[in-house]
Parts: sequence; C-alpha cells; structure tokens
Amino acid sequence: MTSQLSTVIGFEVRRVVRRRSFWAAALLIPVVMVAVVLIVTWSSNTASQNATAITQGSFEYSDASGLVQPDIATKFGGKPVGADPVARVKAGTLDAYIAYPADPAAQPTQVTAKDLGVIKNATYSTIASSVFAASVEAALDSPQTTAYIREGIKTEVTAYQGDTVAPGLGAVLPLALLAVLHFMIVALVGNQFLNATVEEKENRISEMMLVSLSASTLIRGKLVAIGIIGIIQVLAFFAAIAGIFGFITSQFGLDLSAIGAVSVDPIRMIIGVLILAASVMMTVSLLLTIGAAVPSAKEGAPFYSVVIVGTVIPMYLLGAILTDPDTPVVSIFTYLPPFSPMTALIRNSVGSLEAWQGLIVAAILAVVGAYMLRLGITLFERGVIQYGRKLSLREVFARPGR
Repeated sequence: MTSQLSTVIGFEVRRVVRRRSFWAAALLIPVVMVAVVLIVTWSSNTASQNATAITQGSFEYSDASGLVQPDIATKFGGKPVGADPVARVKAGTLDAYIAYPADPAAQPTQVTAKDLGVIKNATYSTIASSVFAASVEAALDSPQTTAYIREGIKTEVTAYQGDTVAPGLGAVLPLALLAVLHFMIVALVGNQFLNATVEEKENRISEMMLVSLSASTLIRGKLVAIGIIGIIQVLAFFAAIAGIFGFITSQFGLDLSAIGAVSVDPIRMIIGVLILAASVMMTVSLLLTIGAAVPSAKEGAPFYSVVIVGTVIPMYLLGAILTDPDTPVVSIFTYLPPFSPMTALIRNSVGSLEAWQGLIVAAILAVVGAYMLRLGITLFERGVIQYGRKLSLREVFARPGR
C-alpha cells in the first residue's frame, strides 16, 4: 500500500512540474503585476510631460479674487487675459483661458481650453489649481505656515491594550499572509485538484488503474501529490512577488516605516495555521469530490466557479469584517463553509477572532473536509465508468461509502 501510494505521488508530481503551463500559471500574475507597474509609471511620466507642455505653452487668465500673483502665473506660462480669449481658444491660437471667480472657495474656476482628450483635459484643472495654490502660499509671510498648509502635521499614535502597547500593522501582516495564501491556493491550484479525478476518466484509463490499486489509495496519492505541487507553485509565486516588491521599493523609494516592527502573536499564528490547513483540506476534498462526480472538466468548471465565488465574497464584506465583526452576516460567514476560511483568517489577522472561535472554525472545516474526502472516494468508485453523464443524487447516496 505504501509503495503504491508513493508511486502515485511521484508520478503525479513529475507529470505536472514538467509542464510549461504549470510554471506559466505560477508566474503569470507576477508578470502581469510588473506590466501594470510599468504601465502606471509610463502613464505618470506621460502625464507629467503633457502638463509641462501645456505649462510652457500659452494660457491667459483673469482674476476677480485678486489672489493670483502675476509673477507666479508667469512662471507657469500664463499671462493676463487679452481680447476675446474664448474666440482665440476656438481658433486654436490660445491653449487655455482660466477665469478665477471673486470667491474661489464657493464658485468654480472656469477653464476654456483646446481639447486634448478626456484624460489629458484634466491637466488644465491641475494648472489652474497649482497657480492659485502657489499664489496663496507666496502671500503668506511665514514659511512655517506655508509648510503646515501644504503638508499638514505629522502624528504618531501609540495605542494600549491594558498596560501594554498594542501591536501595529507589522503584527497584522504575517497573519494576513495566511489569508492571501489561502486565496492563492484556491486560485492557482484549485483547478488542478478538480481535474485530478477527471483526467483519468476522460482518458479512459481509470478502470485499468483501479485493477492494481484501490480508489482510496489513488485519491489519497493524488491529494498528497497535488499538495506538493501547490506548495511549489505558491512558493514560486511569492518568490516572484518578493522580487517585484524589492524592485518597486528600490526604484520608487517606498517608505515602510508606517508598517512598524513585524511581530507574531504565537497563539493567533497557531490558530491561523490550523484554519488554513483545515480550509485547504476542505477545499481540496470538495474539488476532488466534484471531479469524481462529473464526466469531464467542462462539466466541472461551473462548480469550480462556485468555490472561487465562495472565496471572494468575504472580500466584499471586508469593511464590516474589519470594523464590525459582530454583525450577523460576518458571524454567519465565520462558521459557514466555503465562506468561513477567508472570513476567519481575516478576522484572526486583525485580532477580532477569539482563540476558541478559531478552534471551532478549524474543527468545522476539518470535519467537512474529511466527509468530502470520504464522499469523493465513493463517487470515484461509482462514477469511474460513467463517461457521458454526472452521477445522480440517488446513485451518490445509494449506500454508505467505504
């Protein structure tokens, strides 16, 4: 039995990791993130160039408030309004005409300008605001007052839990990574778990495999093998993310001081790991069961979508989970699979999940996972030769699984 199990595990691992699609799936999201960063950077540079081009061009202004200083406006490329500015804008001989009202705080500043496109037209508002802000700042006698207006004040918050200082964001991040890890397992590896029991049925080799080993050995071997594959894929993903984060930090000089010192609460970490392990067991068993019940991967795709939705929905309740975790919806989602893993892991990361609650959640997920695994083995035995249709509920529950 042990040799058969190790044979199944070795075969499954070697077969998957040799595929180029396996590594492509693990690295696709980080590559997309790099592309997004580069696009955003390029867009910012382009916007800056567009603003410079307009600033160095010709725009005229009128000021009913008396607050705009001519020398400041000149630095931005502007000059006092001439005759019929609107007509000259329409004729294309003037880039923009900015009309500051008597009370800029209560009345809008009117900008008449040549069309540069929906996105680039926002640059005119930036210029109008910059000229006005610089003029007001220049009118202040105190550079210190100017700094207060521009930058505000800096604050340092020290919160206490009794006599001890409460942990900051640095204590949340390690636990929040467990929630991220759960999502990545479902997103990256979930489809492989679904296909694990479908592939042999589609290739018509499942009957021959069951001649030499039991369905229980086959399913458990696949479970362990894809677990190993999932660990490899998730590690590759996080390694790529760490590289991207290091690149962004070095290139853009991100200030990480607000995160604070990274610390780990051992009790909450243990609870989080238990919830994650139980949730992975439940999700994997559920997907294996679905794969055992359907005749093809195409038939199983809608069920996989339901699992994804169950993982994503708690993120839409993130505000309630973080600020009001005792609401009925959040309380129900904490204990109700498949919503409970993500909900409980988020609550555990911010300290709103008591240890006894976490143990209950882990127990529920483990029990559901064990039942789904047992059911999956039974369904694989009964559905192994059902190539053209899904198993009916009568066939599923005809007799207890062994």
